[in-house]
Amino acid sequence: MRGKRYRIGIDVGLNSVGLAAVEVSDENSPVRLLNAQSVIHDGGVDPQKNKEAITRKNMSGVARRTRRMRRRKRERLHKLDMLLGKFGYPVIEPESLDKPFEEWHVRAELATRYIEDDELRRESISIALRHMARHRGWRNPYRQVDSLISDNPYSKQYGELKEKAKAYNDDATAAEEESTPAQLVVAMLDAGYAEAPRLRWRTGSKKRPFAVWCG
Repeated sequence: MRGKRYRIGIDVGLNSVGLAAVEVSDENSPVRLLNAQSVIHDGGVDPQKNKEAITRKNMSGVARRTRRMRRRKRERLHKLDMLLGKFGYPVIEPESLDKPFEEWHVRAELATRYIEDDELRRESISIALRHMARHRGWRNPYRQVDSLISDNPYSKQYGELKEKAKAYNDDATAAEEESTPAQLVVAMLDAGYAEAPRLRWRTGSKKRPFAVWCG
């Protein structure tokens, strides 16, 4: 018994795939349609992000980068703790601190005066370094390290923080040109600001600014 001669056609679209089977004669002319169907798919778009048309690949990349970032942060903080211990500085966990926003007060005090007591000074330096390491910004790896010590203009975020400090505290120290972010934050807290202000926003976002809180 001779089998049927047929041709299969596939039409791939953005959100569907068309399939068809057509019986043909010996001269390859179509005789009749054997089957035809259309398979609908999501085009690789994540079902939770279909309004933004974000693909599964993109979402998995975001999750992968987030995991990598958190892993590197843990490793970086662990290396800092090892370095502090190597040079005789105590590692003080934030949970052991009693006062609200104590890390910011410690940083401001270190920037304001020299702490005479050696043990207290070492504790304060350790607290400040670990706090800054957890709230550090992002440095462009393609720029030379020497650029970190060059005379660069203050960032836009620093200017905004300084204006907030002036608005909440009329004290002259809040308006000093060389005030550190910690000194500005403490000035706002001393003026009765209920929570540590925003220091940094996510760049390139069209939505509401994403704040990195100072707590």
